[in-house]
Amino acid sequence: MRAEPETAGQVKKVSIFDIIQAQLLQKIEQALDTGERFTWIKPWTHAPYACSYNTPNRPFSAAVNYFFLEPGEYLSYRSICQMQKERPEVHIRKGARQAYVYQNIPVFKKDEQGKEVLDENGQPVVETFRVRYTREFHIADVKGLQSHFKIPEFSHDATKISRLADALIADYSYKYGIEVVTREGGDKAYSQGKTVVLPAKEQFSSQYQYYSTVFHELAHSTGKFIAERTGLTYAKEELVAEISASFLCAATRLQDDRSMENNVAYLQGWYSRIRAGKPTDLYFAANQAKKAANLILDASPRIKEKLRPQIEEPEERSIEACRETTREPSTTR
Repeated sequence: MRAEPETAGQVKKVSIFDIIQAQLLQKIEQALDTGERFTWIKPWTHAPYACSYNTPNRPFSAAVNYFFLEPGEYLSYRSICQMQKERPEVHIRKGARQAYVYQNIPVFKKDEQGKEVLDENGQPVVETFRVRYTREFHIADVKGLQSHFKIPEFSHDATKISRLADALIADYSYKYGIEVVTREGGDKAYSQGKTVVLPAKEQFSSQYQYYSTVFHELAHSTGKFIAERTGLTYAKEELVAEISASFLCAATRLQDDRSMENNVAYLQGWYSRIRAGKPTDLYFAANQAKKAANLILDASPRIKEKLRPQIEEPEERSIEACRETTREPSTTR
């Protein structure tokens, strides 16, 4: 990304958060220009997240990756080159492009003597995170490799998906004492204390609109159990709740069935908010939204088990080298 001069003799320094904000704004602009349907996180039918080829059971740490990356395994150029020493059939497809992969790198708390502070379990205490990015290839652009993820048999059965979402809502509400109240004839949805108020299900124009609204309001309710959410502005809290709802819709495989007219109005509204906000707001909101979604999903072990991806070791084995030792970060902050 190129830095543009603010005034004569001054150049604005572009941070990694500026890049993330610009990427998302570009994604929204593209949807508005082409009429392509926009979702924060797309429902998955193959791999449920983006991850390293060497650690398929662990998604990349930064939640913003869900906005931009195609689900599946990724490899750095260096990793591919090392594989080729033992397996010459592995090579990058012609014309393939690398994607930005973001990572949260923990910074551990230290005492006055410079030693790491340990918690009651003897583990280092994380004080904050730095953000790094690398550029990596999706497995679909690397010939000679097979995915670890087994493609599940899946059909978009609206009834089954509805039951899955209803069970998730019920389990979370029961565990955390959240009361979901339906107001017949009402047209507002909101969260107040431990109560979520909704219009009747029949008043919503589609299945997606109903469940995305429920998940949005439940995401607001998780703020009582997540310390970092204390004192957020209305705009930041709304962004957290909206992204969290998209995480949950994607997890339960709900398809966005809004009309294109409504989708355009929705996009224009969020485009203005994101552009007006600070670049760091988006990164913070994505991480908090993932925490909120995980809190809701963790309340229902039976649903999590149904949603668990099937991972198998492919016939060929990857090099044993750890991902962190086979690539260098492009930039840090």
